[in-house]
Amino acid sequence: MVSETSTPGLERRPSTLLLVLIVSISPLAMHIYLPSLPGLASELMATDAEVQLTLSVYLFVVANAQLIIGPLSDRYGRRRILLIGLALFLVATVYCRMATSIEALIVGRAFQAAGACAGMVLGRAIVRDISTRETAASLLGYVTMGMAIAQMLGPALGGVLDGFYGWRASFDLLIVIGLGISIATVMALPETNLQPLPSFAPRALVRSHRALASEPRFWAFATTGALASAIFFAFLGGGPLIAQRELGLSPTGYGLYFAMLAAGYAVGNFLAGRFSESIGPPTMIFAGNIVSLVAMLGLAAMLLAGWLHPLTLFAPMLLSSLANGLCLPNTFSGALSVRPDMAGTASGLAGWLQVMMGAVATVLVGWFTHLGIWPLVIIMLTLSVLALLSGLVSNALERRASLAEQAS
Repeated sequence: MVSETSTPGLERRPSTLLLVLIVSISPLAMHIYLPSLPGLASELMATDAEVQLTLSVYLFVVANAQLIIGPLSDRYGRRRILLIGLALFLVATVYCRMATSIEALIVGRAFQAAGACAGMVLGRAIVRDISTRETAASLLGYVTMGMAIAQMLGPALGGVLDGFYGWRASFDLLIVIGLGISIATVMALPETNLQPLPSFAPRALVRSHRALASEPRFWAFATTGALASAIFFAFLGGGPLIAQRELGLSPTGYGLYFAMLAAGYAVGNFLAGRFSESIGPPTMIFAGNIVSLVAMLGLAAMLLAGWLHPLTLFAPMLLSSLANGLCLPNTFSGALSVRPDMAGTASGLAGWLQVMMGAVATVLVGWFTHLGIWPLVIIMLTLSVLALLSGLVSNALERRASLAEQAS
């Protein structure tokens, strides 16, 4: 863990628990209603494509809002921007809960995403504010376990709530949780950006993104993380409908099986937190990508053998989620450490790439869901191969940078 003295000038360090809660709000809002998609389509008289837009729009907005939220926090501070985001999240969630048409729900989800992503991008930036480069990956591993817990509890809670009270109950729970996190943030989160940028002119925003865009190491780390996480997003786009239509799972059953994936991600995050500092991010990234590729090859092999069972789908995804837990904290740590003076901008840009690629994956899967499970498998297998190749590039660039530092 990070020492209390890792950030000179910071009077008190935010608790890891608070950072976990802040980072968790966006994935919880993304996942909690997934078991309700078929029932939601029926009640709002929407097509499969329209219902999947509630997820795709959420992802697209999260991706693009990060490009603004990160630089804003570099200029005006993490705490202030986070509180504005949480307020927007609460208002939008109330609107989603009251929606009576699929169009209204899509609009509400867009604003909900804009507010919720403040927690995700600023939680990562705060970790970099209070950590050294050597300890950032470990702390990110522990903090992002909160995302895994949210992903695990979200669909399970959503499935149970849907079974008893309908899909709107998920938004009721989000309102209560969002209010609690907002109060905790007001009371316990200090400002961690102790050296804010002097201005936030559009020209300065362009300059900061251009500076990062000129760093090959940043793009290599960010692309590796984006490709690895896109495997999971692809599953989010097609998994609920395939599991319920082809495998006969109920919303509650899907939520319980989905908990396996989040548990795998949590284990991967724990291992990243425990071993990244001693083993090194390049090795952890490579290990994660190898495990993910093996999982996707195993899924394809079982389907070719004619084994069609919920575990045929969820067991390989469990391994893939564990692989994500190993890989993502280290890719984000690498991306944010290229330019520590622009941690907010780097977190936003890396997050933008990650979620944009995930959103594209969900849309692509949505186009072919009616053809069965194989399009989903082919897309995830392709992404795992690309993630491995990108990871090898990022590791090579990191080794070159380390040698250059030693030589100088």
